[in-house]
Order: sequence, then structure tokens, then C-alpha cells
Amino acid sequence: MKFLRNMTMAVAVSSAALTGLAGGIYAQWNVFVNQDVAFNIDVSIDSILMVLIGGIGTIWGPVLGGVVLEFLIQTFAGRGDLAVLTQVGLGLL
Repeated sequence: MKFLRNMTMAVAVSSAALTGLAGGIYAQWNVFVNQDVAFNIDVSIDSILMVLIGGIGTIWGPVLGGVVLEFLIQTFAGRGDLAVLTQVGLGLL
């Protein structure tokens, strides 16, 4: 049971660290964090769609789901070739 508790704590800490890193990159990228944009319902929906497209319960599923979702958004939005490559590059980081 001690091993399970330690692994659960390690996963929670690493998840929080990566989330903080993503928030820091987002703030640097946009220079200003607007609460109406950063905490919009679209962000929550996109996050859920990434997991659903990629597959729940896998490690690389949500990553693949994020790439696919962003590719679809940029493709249907019009001319977004450079934006797709930028988002894929940041997603791979």
C-alpha cells in the first residue's frame, strides 16, 4: 500500500508541475492572461475532446487527441498551416 500511495503522490505532483509549466508558457506566449479567454468554456471542452479523441486510459492517447483536434480546428478555420505546425511543436514539448 505504501508503494501505491507514493506512486499516486508522484503522479499528482508531476501533473501539477506540468500544468504549471503549461500555464507559464501560455502566459509568456500571450504576454497577458485575460480571464475571459484563459478560463473560457472552450478551453474545457477542448481538453475533454482531446482525451475523448485520443482515448481514455492510455498515456499517448490524449497527446494524439490534442494533435488531431488542433489539426482539425486549424484545417476547418481556414489558412492555418503555420499555426498547426506551431501548435504541434508546442504539443510535442
